[in-house]
Amino acid sequence: MPKQNDEDTILLRLANLAKRHTLFIKDNERRVYGKIEIDGTKHIYPLRSSMYVNWLSAIFFSTYKKIASTNLLANVIQYLEGCSLFEAKIEKVGLRVLGDKDTIEIDIGNDDWTSVQISKEGWKIDEHVGHFYRSAGMSALPIPSNLENPSEGWLSLIMGLGDTKEEKLIIAWLLGCFMPNGPFPLLVLQGEQGSGKSNLASMLRSLVDPNNADKTTLPGSERDLYVQGFNNYMLSYDNQRTLSKHQSDWLCRMSTGGGYSTRRLWTNNEQESFSMTRPIILNGISQIVEQPDLIERSIIINLKTIPKDKRKAEEDIRDLFNILMPAIFGRICDGLVAILRSEENDPEDLPRMADFARFTSKAETEYGWTKGDLILAMNESRKEALEQLNEYDMFLSMIVELAEANKKHTFVFLGSPKELFEYLVNKLPNKVSRSEFPDSPASMSKRLNMLKPVLREKGIGVEDRRSNGRRLKKLFWL
Repeated sequence: MPKQNDEDTILLRLANLAKRHTLFIKDNERRVYGKIEIDGTKHIYPLRSSMYVNWLSAIFFSTYKKIASTNLLANVIQYLEGCSLFEAKIEKVGLRVLGDKDTIEIDIGNDDWTSVQISKEGWKIDEHVGHFYRSAGMSALPIPSNLENPSEGWLSLIMGLGDTKEEKLIIAWLLGCFMPNGPFPLLVLQGEQGSGKSNLASMLRSLVDPNNADKTTLPGSERDLYVQGFNNYMLSYDNQRTLSKHQSDWLCRMSTGGGYSTRRLWTNNEQESFSMTRPIILNGISQIVEQPDLIERSIIINLKTIPKDKRKAEEDIRDLFNILMPAIFGRICDGLVAILRSEENDPEDLPRMADFARFTSKAETEYGWTKGDLILAMNESRKEALEQLNEYDMFLSMIVELAEANKKHTFVFLGSPKELFEYLVNKLPNKVSRSEFPDSPASMSKRLNMLKPVLREKGIGVEDRRSNGRRLKKLFWL
């Protein structure tokens, strides 16, 4: 039996100390969390987070009056994680929002570790019921107020939106952010400089998931996006000019609940998995979202430039918003109570984000909206976005022009992908436009398939056919 050295002894002491003061739990993806008590309040942190490591260092010093080295702390965390993977109980662990069809719990993020607990009976503030972890940078939500207040028209008061479909869509999007497990449509705020889009994005985030860094830039890899999602309940990307096809795909998956797996860092074949949905805000000047599948998952708000005579200093706007925040958050909680309480049947003509539309439309009566207003607003917004896409997407506009030119014929086009490709290339306005066009019949066919929902919206059908061994594309009016 090898003799223990001093370092081994210290490691075991620290590990045993941690075990005495920590309840270890793990989630479905086998991530381990530590539940600890600080000044009589229960806290939960990911085991590998700086928050838990700092606590571990502090209790070691408090007990032994020695400073734990970085290497010692890392070894203890590895040991505790290894034990917990086999011994810890699996629990549902969430960031900011947990719930089901009967209850919604929102972590306020304050030092008391309390939450807003919402049910059919109403809402209250109390100690956490669910297992909420916290990440560095999280800030506290306002304590909701249910007093009489002028918060109902705050978007009109601050942003000048008035009683418009945009106001309804933003309120509905805020409610949808608290739908347990999503899916969450992206909120896209578009407008010229001076339209207040960045300010609005900050205010909306502060009502759902306030953070020290409330706006960031979209990362360059999907793994980094999911790491951001693990540490932030809401993601907000500022001044986004364009999205690559890959970035659009990432956001689609994050919006509707996709997963991501990759090799765990510093290992040869260990897999690390992320599975989550997150509310996302994008803001930029114009036409940020160009891929049809992402448009289907988005609520796009076009903000008008604020006239000079109606502009206010950002500090004044923020001060006014801070005064109204508790009341605004209180009305969001009222809306969530109404949603949980509602026994109404599903509305007709559900749009693509059907779960979101079904959830949020149950609050229409609570906010004094006419029944069906919300789905009408979603469909109008989506139609406007598709019309904008037609203006920016040269290939789409050429297909629409081809269809319009053959409106009186039995079909628009019937031929091989190569024939369609060559026909359209010859119709290109100039050589510069060639770079914006698919580079081969195969890529054109792929693009055409992606645009099927958009073309269907315009009354144009696309079919793949075979005749005498030939693969054909048929375009026709529905």
